[in-house]
Amino acid sequence: MFGSTAIIIDGSGDNVKVAAVRNGGLLCALESGSQSIESLASCVESLPCGFGEVKAYAVCTGPGSMLGIRFSSAYVSTFASLSGAEIYEWDAMLVAARFIAGSVCDSFSLVAPSRKGCVNLLNYGNGGLELKSEIVVDALAPHLKAKRFHLFQRKGFPAEIDGFKKIFMTPQSIFETLKENPDLLLRCDFPPDAKPLSKREYVKWKDQAHI
Repeated sequence: MFGSTAIIIDGSGDNVKVAAVRNGGLLCALESGSQSIESLASCVESLPCGFGEVKAYAVCTGPGSMLGIRFSSAYVSTFASLSGAEIYEWDAMLVAARFIAGSVCDSFSLVAPSRKGCVNLLNYGNGGLELKSEIVVDALAPHLKAKRFHLFQRKGFPAEIDGFKKIFMTPQSIFETLKENPDLLLRCDFPPDAKPLSKREYVKWKDQAHI
């Protein structure tokens, strides 16, 4: 993917992060001021590469904002189908964990807010992934390692993780981590999607997503 021109997109948080890659190097990195498909489109239009030049898209498929993940997926799927570009997906927590393991420490717990009363938990140690699961906040403590990090994706989060060290993944750090760990990129043969929608989720998503 990194041998040509590619675009990396992360809509899992409160704003959209976009990076353009050309011949293995970072061409441009942008962050929007809001979370919307319009802000994503504006970022992509500002990149110094033409539509026909893009040979691959790498989109975050979660965990994170249900709305942001889906409009990113829809955007990438549409433009890739028009141009014939390849689509890759990546996991926000796995990328953040590999970033921490490569630059901070090699044994830790990483959490990110999930649905109300729950968080996503990832435990890393012994050179790899030990646990990745959604867990009720009240049951979190026994599963935590000594070093604890919070993948900061949105402003609202449970008070129980307020003291954890916040990890802010920039477009640059996402690019660098994916380039160093290409195994985190999974080729998609169909439009990427984080998970099936339940009826309740679909009603909420349809009401929120003006796309």
